[in-house]
Amino acid sequence: MKAERFCVLFVLCCINFAYQVDALKAGEGVCTVKSSVRKTKIRIVTQTKNTLCGKKKCVVKIPKRVTYLATVLRTVCCNGWEYLSDKDLCIPQCSTGCLGGRCTAPNVCVCDPPMYLDPEHRNNCIKPTCDPPCVNAECTFNNTCNCLKNFTSFNATHCLHCESGYSIDTTFKCKPQCTKGCENGTCTAPDVCTCLPGFSKQEVNQDCKPVCEKCVNASCTGPNVCSCWEGYNQINDTHCSPKCDDCDGICVGPNICECSVGYKKINDSCTPICNETCQNAVCTAPNVCSCFDGYLKKKDKTHCKTYLATVLRTVCCNGWEYLSDKDLCIPQCSTGFNIGGRCTAPIDVVCNFTSFNATHCLHCEAGYSIDTTFKCKPQCTKGCENGTCTEPDVCTCLPGFSKQEVNQDWAHVPHAPHNQFAR
Repeated sequence: MKAERFCVLFVLCCINFAYQVDALKAGEGVCTVKSSVRKTKIRIVTQTKNTLCGKKKCVVKIPKRVTYLATVLRTVCCNGWEYLSDKDLCIPQCSTGCLGGRCTAPNVCVCDPPMYLDPEHRNNCIKPTCDPPCVNAECTFNNTCNCLKNFTSFNATHCLHCESGYSIDTTFKCKPQCTKGCENGTCTAPDVCTCLPGFSKQEVNQDCKPVCEKCVNASCTGPNVCSCWEGYNQINDTHCSPKCDDCDGICVGPNICECSVGYKKINDSCTPICNETCQNAVCTAPNVCSCFDGYLKKKDKTHCKTYLATVLRTVCCNGWEYLSDKDLCIPQCSTGFNIGGRCTAPIDVVCNFTSFNATHCLHCEAGYSIDTTFKCKPQCTKGCENGTCTEPDVCTCLPGFSKQEVNQDWAHVPHAPHNQFAR
């Protein structure tokens, strides 16, 4: 009995099931096929022996190897698929290849963006071209740019990204922005203005203003550049003075004229002031009296006294009349002496003074003579070398000359006054 039990266990352990499936796992591209294979198995057979077991011959069961055909299910790669042993899976096959792409199914070539399938050669992936090239973007199709993440399209080829407080300039760079502007400076950070050389930042509004060492009556319009205010003229690089259309004093502001010290304004003119009243004279400068014609200044400098033979008067002779608009003398004729409607000369004209010419009668005091300008000129009988004859026989030395000890009695006589016509 023990021998029979052992034989049965041996047979059961050695039996192979006819419908065994191979190890390839089911999945994409995996197919299951049936096939017949020749196999062997152990079969228990009964055999009679010549020995007697009791009254009968002994019968024993013994294993016997027999051959048979079995149907087997196998997993194989389907048509158009290829087995990849290192990964134990099936991959699709493209018979003509898949250049630059991925074969995702039998004879199906897929390109990874931005590459795309060549319309003429369906097994070839080509890369799109963009001209000009894309900036911060991918060329996803010919001359088509798609911005990268977090970038914004600026134009057909450029995608840019600027942080808050920045904007894109013409060179496609992020430029800081100053919301209040940045005149005379450079915006170096958002709302941060850095002044240019020659400019400084104001404390109040943070504007950059030009710096000048000094500007008088002018505004600093550039580094060390002064521009005069309206109504002022440029004197030099830093100073401007007020201008007045007509000022005989000091121009203290545009068309504002003030008199100098020692002057006062009378009828819009600056008139000199003399503390003491000028006698026979006029105040020509502060505390300066200038004598009238025919007068000499006394020692007190404010009073003038008369002197003789210094005034030459030119008057129209008897029979002649002064014509003011032409400043000349014209003859007067009695009735009946007009020749051709014009009086050419007076009749019985008698000149009370010395006759100088046909129209002028002149008179000079003793010691004076008439010069070519119709003035009475003092005469020095002995001459006046290196000096000027200022009075009859009175010689005043020129600068750089001194008077001889002889004849020291000299007096200063001013120039003779201008001639005057008298009617």
